[in-house]
Amino acid sequence: MRRLCHALSSFLLLSVGLVALASPPARALPASFQKQTVFSGLNHPSNIEFSPDGRVFVAEKNGLIKVFDSLTDTTPATYADLRTQVHNFWDRGLLGLALHPDFPADPRLYVMYAYDALPGGTAPRWGTPGGTDDPCPTPPGATGDGCLVTGRLSVISPSGAETPLITDWCQQHPSHSTGDLEFARTGCCTPPPATAPASTSPTTARTTCPARTSPRTTRAATRPRRSAPRSRRPARRAARSARRTCAPAATRPASTAP
Repeated sequence: MRRLCHALSSFLLLSVGLVALASPPARALPASFQKQTVFSGLNHPSNIEFSPDGRVFVAEKNGLIKVFDSLTDTTPATYADLRTQVHNFWDRGLLGLALHPDFPADPRLYVMYAYDALPGGTAPRWGTPGGTDDPCPTPPGATGDGCLVTGRLSVISPSGAETPLITDWCQQHPSHSTGDLEFARTGCCTPPPATAPASTSPTTARTTCPARTSPRTTRAATRPRRSAPRSRRPARRAARSARRTCAPAATRPASTAP
């Protein structure tokens, strides 16, 4: 009987613990808000961009970029397929997406993702061509020696063709991979004046920032130069030279001694 009571007590404690660990119910939306599903059937969407012409671009973490004609479109088209190049593992994947500031007049689209290749290598290193989910085997192990990959910034043409701009940023462990991508619209990195060709790449925008004046250069430019003492040196040298030659021997009176 004592064993039965002990077993019942343990069961009740376990039941209470499971109830306590259960997720709390979702809070109801405020009265002024409404929940509506716009797009469905996406595989881990990681970024979204709205075009002025009504199209909606959605990046999936696995490397697919899909485009909807409008918010009412339910059958998106594949704009670009980067699954072979993207290492989709843990935090890694296609994360950055940005339209050109003049889109759609300038139809270029920019992406940033974890490139499935060693520094200087080619993709895929860990995944398979066209694969959706990529592994990191042991060894080396995701949190051990790590599956080395790199980061890549590319531009995508309307045909879906990719042109890499930067392939760098060696990454060893799977967490905190690359990031989002945006064009600066204000501040020091705005496009240069019309007299110079404007940079359309987000990687070269920083070159238009004004140069910072060095404090040492500023002091040198504002400090008065001591030119007066130096200007008197040639005159002093000329005076010393004149004193040496002012009484030549030929002008001395001749001796009258017999």
